[in-house]
Amino acid sequence: MALSVRTKLFGGFGVGILALLIAAVVGITQIKAVGGKGDQLYNDSLEQTAKTGALRRDMLQMRTSILQYVMSPADKRADFGAKIKTFQDAISTDLENLRGEKLTAAQTEQLTAAEESITAWYEARDKGPIGKTDAGDSAGATQAALFGQGGQRFQDAFDKVVEFGAETDKAAKASHASAQSTQSRTTAMMNGSPLEARSTSRES
Repeated sequence: MALSVRTKLFGGFGVGILALLIAAVVGITQIKAVGGKGDQLYNDSLEQTAKTGALRRDMLQMRTSILQYVMSPADKRADFGAKIKTFQDAISTDLENLRGEKLTAAQTEQLTAAEESITAWYEARDKGPIGKTDAGDSAGATQAALFGQGGQRFQDAFDKVVEFGAETDKAAKASHASAQSTQSRTTAMMNGSPLEARSTSRES
């Protein structure tokens, strides 16, 4: 049976409304997904920042223990030597935890540079402050720890970790801004849809 013009018009109108409803649902879903992704990226970045802070803390504590080792009497050095080992293990864990994070290419490069500098610091520590102390050269050990290769290598390594932290902060801000921008664009598209315009027109 042939459909009347009125039936065809209502049918076409219904299909149009259905398409707009589907588009609205998809748009709302996208907004929620983008918002959730932005929050997750921000939370991931906060976690990376916290782990970077733990790495800096453990490096500083090892640095203090090295100075205490150099300045302490021979019968007390074993205690500080044990602390140095404890903090070195903690630093290894900190680096492993950071490696387990979702890092950008720039962050990965910065973290690799930091690890290499930390290894160089350990080598300078063992040859300089620790080695000279064990050899009975207290003056040379103090010089090495404060101003020589031991002190300089520590500063180099610490600076690399600070640079990694700065890159992490940069990545966090970029991820959050990108998510917010995408969410805003999706919202704007929804506000400009025919369905939204029709709803606004009825309200006015």
